[in-house]
Amino acid sequence: MFQIAIIVLTGIGGLASIVVGALNLAQVIRFVWRAQAASGVVSQIVALEKRPIGSPLYQARVRYSTRDGREIEFDNRNLTGKLYEVAGQKVTVLYDPANPAEAMIRTIWMWLNPILALLSGSILIAICAANLAQLGQ
Repeated sequence: MFQIAIIVLTGIGGLASIVVGALNLAQVIRFVWRAQAASGVVSQIVALEKRPIGSPLYQARVRYSTRDGREIEFDNRNLTGKLYEVAGQKVTVLYDPANPAEAMIRTIWMWLNPILALLSGSILIAICAANLAQLGQ
C-alpha cells in the first residue's frame, strides 16, 4: 500500500510540474511574441538576500530607452546565485510596448525554468509509469 501511495504521489508531482512548466512556457512565449527589443545596459547588480548556506541571490538592474524615447529602469526577473551580468554590460532587452516597465533581458535563461519543469515532470511521470507497469506484472 505504501508503495502505491509513493507511485501516486510521484505521478501527481510529475503532473503538477508539467502543468507549471507549460503555464510558465506559455507566459514566456506570449511575452516574447508581443515584446519589442531594445538595447540596454546593466546599471547595477543587486544582492537580494543573504542565505545561511550558499551565496546570496542577485538580480540585474537594467536601463533602456523605448522606441518613443522614454527611459526605463527595471529589475530583471531572472534571479541567479551567480553573476552572469556585470554593471556596464550591454544587453538586449525585451519589453512590453503597452507597459515598458514589464521587461527582461533576452537570454537563454528566460527559457530555463519552464524547460526544467517540463523535463523533471516528464521524468517523474516516466518513473511513475514504469513502477505501475512493474506492479502490474
